[in-house]
Amino acid sequence: MRDILVMVLFCAAVIPALTRPWLGILIWACFEYMNPHRLTFGFAYTFPFVYVSAIVTLVGLGLSGEPKRFPFTRETFVLILFSLWITISTYFALNQAGAWIAWDRAIKIQLFNFAVLVIMRSPQRIHSLIWMIAVGIDFYAIKGGIFTLLNGGGDMVRGPDNSFISDNNDLALATVTVIPLLRYLQLTTEKKWVRLGLTGAMVLSVVSVVASYSRAGMIALAAVLVFMILKSRRKVVLTGVLVAAVYFTLTFMPEKWFDRMNSIQDYETDASAIGRLNAWSFAWNMALDRPITGGGFQVFTRYFFRTTDYADDPNNVHEAHSIFLKILAEHGFPGLILFLSMGFFAWRSIVWIRRRARDDPDQLWAADLASMMQVALVGYSVGGAFSNLAYFDLPYNLLAIIVLTRLYLWETPVTVKAPVPEDSETEEKAFPTGLKVAEETQ
Repeated sequence: MRDILVMVLFCAAVIPALTRPWLGILIWACFEYMNPHRLTFGFAYTFPFVYVSAIVTLVGLGLSGEPKRFPFTRETFVLILFSLWITISTYFALNQAGAWIAWDRAIKIQLFNFAVLVIMRSPQRIHSLIWMIAVGIDFYAIKGGIFTLLNGGGDMVRGPDNSFISDNNDLALATVTVIPLLRYLQLTTEKKWVRLGLTGAMVLSVVSVVASYSRAGMIALAAVLVFMILKSRRKVVLTGVLVAAVYFTLTFMPEKWFDRMNSIQDYETDASAIGRLNAWSFAWNMALDRPITGGGFQVFTRYFFRTTDYADDPNNVHEAHSIFLKILAEHGFPGLILFLSMGFFAWRSIVWIRRRARDDPDQLWAADLASMMQVALVGYSVGGAFSNLAYFDLPYNLLAIIVLTRLYLWETPVTVKAPVPEDSETEEKAFPTGLKVAEETQ
């Protein structure tokens, strides 16, 4: 029954996408992030929904009369160079068979992200994409949070099978990165019941991250909560809600959760920590030996751990558990420089967006978005230092959203108005579609 329902809904949505390519982007985001087909048990489980939605989107783009302009900016230029570089490094990969399979998935993500940059050019489309990303990932956070409250936190919260976020650490990182997006949606939503629902989603997301038993997730969560409070206008209210959520969750977590968190201090005897350090040593030595192209995709395998001198312990095989060291080991120092450059330029654009939009009453939504994007990048960077989500769609889609927001503001005349006093309770128009903010981030 689930299979039929998912297939019917997909067909009902994908047919209009043939003339509305922006709808195809949203369908793709739904199946890429939420993975509803992974909740089925029959033919829909393995059906290539993401691939079909991508093809339909590209066909719809060709058939539509919309302008097809690719935004050439410093961010997109580096993104193109990064895509080219991971292709070059794959030609010199140590694991040729596995590398080209991984390259195929990574390059498809980049190519479709280019489609996002071409299609999602208006504020309304940007806003809808953020909704789809946030709902898609947070579905599992909400589900995990409710599950935790019902069972007392005895089981680890994980994502859907055969997805980027199936691992508990990866789901925790994705959830942490999305929490600021929920805050942005709350700020730009006029309806009170939607704002309350988003508050509940943020609380359950915090519960889910705690119940993931991910130590890296907890570190990233702490960074996000602190930074989000600093970026919010009504700091007292937000601080109270978030602190209460964390405290309430910790009061009923079982003893084994605290034992796992305390193992951070005893990393020298913790098997998981030792494995990560061994993988980091492998990654660093790989990069020193192959500094230009790295080892290519799929080098963190038992074969290379045992047949090279890169790992301190060749029998302790682990994935990189760091987006930075993963990129470094697989694509060398040029790959890492390009990867870091994307984040640096994105941050600079965020600063520009906030300065440009914060005093424009018609563009307050962009200032809110920029503030929360800063928080999201902090969460992804901090948590990513201990995670494997280097090629996950999320950071690249966030980069595209930042580029598109800046481009829109660049092409939009400025409407200057005196700043709203700090103690003002007046709601200001924040989104071109008529949505309003209840409070302004700074």
